[in-house]
Amino acid sequence: MPRRFALFFLLIFPTFAQAQVNDVLMKKLPEWVALLNDQKDVKHRKAAVVALEVFGAKTTGVVEPLLLSLEKDSDPEVRRLIALCLGRMGPDATGAAEALGKALKLDKSEIVREAAARALGGRLADKAETQLIHLVAALKDTHAGTRAAAAETLKNMGETAKSALPQLIEVIEDRKADRIPRRYAIQIVSKHYEDSAATTKLFLAVYDDKEADLAVRVAAVEGLGGLGERAEGAAIPLSLGLKDKDVELRKAIATALGKLGDIKECWPAIKDALQDKDVGVRYQAIRLSGSLGRELKEPVTALIGVAEKDVNQENRLAAIQELGELGSQATDAVANLTRIATTDTRAAIREAAAAAVKKIKG
Repeated sequence: MPRRFALFFLLIFPTFAQAQVNDVLMKKLPEWVALLNDQKDVKHRKAAVVALEVFGAKTTGVVEPLLLSLEKDSDPEVRRLIALCLGRMGPDATGAAEALGKALKLDKSEIVREAAARALGGRLADKAETQLIHLVAALKDTHAGTRAAAAETLKNMGETAKSALPQLIEVIEDRKADRIPRRYAIQIVSKHYEDSAATTKLFLAVYDDKEADLAVRVAAVEGLGGLGERAEGAAIPLSLGLKDKDVELRKAIATALGKLGDIKECWPAIKDALQDKDVGVRYQAIRLSGSLGRELKEPVTALIGVAEKDVNQENRLAAIQELGELGSQATDAVANLTRIATTDTRAAIREAAAAAVKKIKG
């Protein structure tokens, strides 16, 4: 069997390999360690890393040479491979988190630093707390990939990353920062920052920045939605964005508004969104109209129009459903729904309208 296919097989089925043999490709563990330490050919050293991973972190004598080579090997590709290998080994690789943190701080190769940051966020995420200082520092690494990997790892660390919130807020506020770190930073802050007023102000500033990357603005909108009723003062500024030229932002805004609590003052913008060119935006506006129909009369009238005329069947069904859920508050819709239930050409629409009429009549 060719070497590369044999190694691939052993990586895919490591348990089988360990259960059946005490060697990899007819070599014992000490032989592979010797190749990793002494072989001048980079290809052979890479193969040794793969083989050691097949033996597994629980095998005595596997982790130590990997840790040493992560620091000492002259080839950055080998060091990168080792970093990722240690990350996959996870907690069983004793000392891996510390070695990866050191590599993240000191390695001169950007691909190694990125791999180290990424490895800390996988199975080692629970062990990465001791390396928090290096991950935070990596948010300002000269390499974009490393910055992004560090931010993603911090996100994967959950509440452990709370002590890095000041630095993450700096990343969000930095208009020149990369979109990926800013997006991850927004996600972390939205979950763990307890000052909801400051968070709302911060996210609104990002959302209002027309020069910011679209993904970052969308993340800020989603963050405001995640704050829910705690995002005081966000509803009206967000609703103004329902006319933004970018459909993804409009969708995110319509979804977020549904989580903010009192949005009565946003009705004019939501009413306009019922005529949006995008089916998804209209759908979210229908759901918002249904929630407002319990307090305002005009959304009921608007939903009747959607139930009758929207070109998308799912949206018509959604509007009919919302009218039914409003019960007696949608009495004005009974005549229209009855007509739909008896004359519409689509069976699903007729059935939904009939069911809505029953709900409204109680």
